[in-house]
Amino acid sequence: MAIQPLNNGATLLEQRTKINANFSELDTRTGAAKTAADAAGSAASGKYAKPGTGIPATDLATAVQASLGKADSAVQGADLVAGLATKAPAGTGTSGAVTKSDVGLGSVDNTSDANKPVSTAQATALALKSNIAATPVTASATLATGGLYVNTGSADYVLTLPAGLGTVELIRGATNNLSVVAGSGVTITGVTSTSAAVPRVVFTETSAGVYRGDSIAAISDITKSVRASILARPGFGQAPVMT
Repeated sequence: MAIQPLNNGATLLEQRTKINANFSELDTRTGAAKTAADAAGSAASGKYAKPGTGIPATDLATAVQASLGKADSAVQGADLVAGLATKAPAGTGTSGAVTKSDVGLGSVDNTSDANKPVSTAQATALALKSNIAATPVTASATLATGGLYVNTGSADYVLTLPAGLGTVELIRGATNNLSVVAGSGVTITGVTSTSAAVPRVVFTETSAGVYRGDSIAAISDITKSVRASILARPGFGQAPVMT
């Protein structure tokens, strides 16, 4: 390995001068002197220098300061630290715990839905309604008039239908049924008794002494069938064609 000869004195002096020139650009300032110098440099360059203790409110835009002030007032007014239970709202002139009336909720309560009363308007409307008169049945008998009959007894009962009653409707009791039989000169077709599956039956006198019994559900089905038949007719429900 060849040994390089040392540079002469002039060359060493030249190298030392270059090193000193490079190190002259290093910033050796510390502490407050450096912070002040940095701030001055940022100001000169048009950049914001963040203080070491944080950004003061005065350095914020006016609109931002106003928004922060409102937020701070709201938090302080709500008294989140102490809690509303020990401080009355500002402006009430009272002291002690906050009540529902203090915040405009004086009419609010914890009444369950099942126990809520009807409104005055609803009560007025209901008072104008006519009750459906239902004749209670507690024994088997021959009917003298048409109308609504309900089993309120403790057994199944049989009602005899004479001619000329018009319409008779039977309603099953909680667990007991009502059924019908034909009186003298009477014919009954269709449903003749209530049941768990058919709790209501209507007997219609279609002609003198001829009754047809229909369950409420069956009547609904007939209505649907008639409606479907009408809607199925050609041109029904369609816009007229102009020629």
